[in-house]
Amino acid sequence: MRSSKISLIIPHLDVPGAKEALRSCLESFNKSRVKDVELIIIVDVLGYGAAVNQGLSQATGEWMFVVNNDTEILFGKLEMMLLPENIAVPQITPPPRDNNPRCFFSMPRKIYEEVKNFYSDDFYDERFFPGYFEDDDLIRRLELLGRETIVVDSVVVYHKDGGGLTMKQMGEQESFEENKMRFEEKWGLTGFTV
Repeated sequence: MRSSKISLIIPHLDVPGAKEALRSCLESFNKSRVKDVELIIIVDVLGYGAAVNQGLSQATGEWMFVVNNDTEILFGKLEMMLLPENIAVPQITPPPRDNNPRCFFSMPRKIYEEVKNFYSDDFYDERFFPGYFEDDDLIRRLELLGRETIVVDSVVVYHKDGGGLTMKQMGEQESFEENKMRFEEKWGLTGFTV
């Protein structure tokens, strides 16, 4: 069986407004005319990291794109994000607090396998539940492997809710504080600021 060129993984929490957001997200991908795409929509019931991990484990493509359900491609072609040595992130509006892959990123399968093999666990650390700091943790783990996150300015994505529909519905501040503490404990940090 030939693998899809791109596996598109979308964690989706079924809350008010989420179906409309997902529909807009999928329409924006249809407009970008990407061919040979395997679509994997994971219902997020165990947290963002767990949903992404589940989608990645099902993916068969040589390239993996992870996209929040509340994002839309404004312009650019996804092929511009196929960077073989790095995780690629589009320019995001409104801008994130840093270049972490907060709502949209692409990577070749070899990076996914490298992270899983080196750390002997899932791609995302699922202790960061339901969300926040799973991306910060991933960036640290990638840095230890000598991998970078590269922003691709020729692709622009609009993150409509800016913090994800999941977090808006599931105790945003409480999750932020708990996962900040987990992150500091895991990495031996004190006074971490974002």
